[in-house]
Amino acid sequence: MENSVKTFTDHFDEFADNATTTLKDSARSRDYFDGAQLTPEEYSALLKRKQPPIVRNMIQRAILKVLGAETQLRSDPKAYPRTPEDEEGAEAITKGLRFVADNVDLDEH
Repeated sequence: MENSVKTFTDHFDEFADNATTTLKDSARSRDYFDGAQLTPEEYSALLKRKQPPIVRNMIQRAILKVLGAETQLRSDPKAYPRTPEDEEGAEAITKGLRFVADNVDLDEH
């Protein structure tokens, strides 16, 4: 594979295009979550007809419901012993895992 300036600029252009697309998708998703779901054309058409531009935001409810279910189903890390002799070691490892999980805000990640 030849390392040329053109190759590197092509890679950078591809990365920039992907990043732009991702940012646009993210902004659109945030708008939908916040209730800004009408396009400018739809918004102006509603105002022309003297209708209030009201959106019943079912997306936000659904996302919050999924997030709530995921939060409830979280569990603490636990190490299990392989043999009865390993029970003390498994308990110590479990305490260590929970200590690390608490200090790195594992639930946030």
